[in-house]
Amino acid sequence: EPFKLYSQSKVSIECTDLQACEDLSLLHAGDGAFIECLNSYACSGLQAHVVGDITMDCNGEKACEKTTVVGKGDLSLDCRSGAAPCASMVINMMNATNKTTT
Repeated sequence: EPFKLYSQSKVSIECTDLQACEDLSLLHAGDGAFIECLNSYACSGLQAHVVGDITMDCNGEKACEKTTVVGKGDLSLDCRSGAAPCASMVINMMNATNKTTT
């Protein structure tokens, strides 16, 4: 069963190993979230439903592949290194200013 994390405060998650946070569900992090995905498939299939701003670093082969991000704040997404680090991502940010670095 995939790991589910529920939080009402700001969350910082570091996923630095191969498939470290694969299929993780982060639900309702009040105040925003900072998610680092720094290896191959580190956050593949991750789902983040966040109230507040989201910062995601996706650096590694398919690091954030098939990741779903839903939020009501601003999104800062870094997809600069690795092969297809943000392939097949689904992003739904309401009332947001989005900044993507590719």
